[in-house]
Amino acid sequence: MNLPQKQEDAFRVSQALFAFGNYAETRPVVEWLQHELARIDRANRREADETALKHAQGAAQAIEDILTHIEQSRERADKIRDAIIRKGANQ
Repeated sequence: MNLPQKQEDAFRVSQALFAFGNYAETRPVVEWLQHELARIDRANRREADETALKHAQGAAQAIEDILTHIEQSRERADKIRDAIIRKGANQ
């Protein structure tokens, strides 16, 4: 899962992800995703059905990508903002 290519869009998405991960109202969703990821990982260790395993692995990868983007959002937004400022200063 990648952020948008356009810097301004990537910046806005990173800001939104940071807010989502830190607002008291949405923090329970992040915690639920973390618990779901752990639950899926545990279930995958015992899954015998190859198709079900692949589906569960895909779900786990998507959840992990979202959580990683949330965790890295502040640093990423800062870097993108700095790049946008430098780009504006050089024009």
